Amino acid sequence: MKIDKFPVMLLANYRTGSSALVRILGRKYNLEVFSEPHLDTEQLANLKKYIKNGKSDYIVKFMPDYLKTVPVYNYIYNSNCYKIKLTRNDKIAQITSFYIAKMTKVWNNVPGMASRPENYTVNIDNVIVDLSIKQICTTEKLLDTAQVNFAQHLTYEETSFADARMEKLTAPVNYQELYSYIEKYYNSKML
Repeated sequence: MKIDKFPVMLLANYRTGSSALVRILGRKYNLEVFSEPHLDTEQLANLKKYIKNGKSDYIVKFMPDYLKTVPVYNYIYNSNCYKIKLTRNDKIAQITSFYIAKMTKVWNNVPGMASRPENYTVNIDNVIVDLSIKQICTTEKLLDTAQVNFAQHLTYEETSFADARMEKLTAPVNYQELYSYIEKYYNSKML
């Protein structure tokens, strides 16, 4: 992947490896990384300073469902920056990953943050399954209808995350059961 314009916007769906990719690209191009800065007031303030000072040596990652609620995202979205779209082909795996993250409240395996245990199970909660399906499908629709000329469209399956310096999260021992259940639930909703 060759980026030839800065700053960089990574617009992604949930559970696509976007946290890993933004770190990889930040290191590769020596960029300041802003990964969902709306979650951290200091990081959001720093992003706004970068923009105000006319800096372009940064990459920002966010999901399209925050465009209406975080004005600086809308500004970047409409700017003349390098734009990357990141999605995932296996929707059931994506929804399952989102569901597990919602249930465990652990989204990434970053040093110093909460992690998942070695052997654990995740219960099935139809309300959270439904919410997970809606979140992934709604975000995917926002990406599909984005009025943006993306320089690149990447997928989780075709992207290497080897240089992320992030360990993949441990899956629950009942992962396959969850995947199968969510697949049946998803298919019944889509009929």
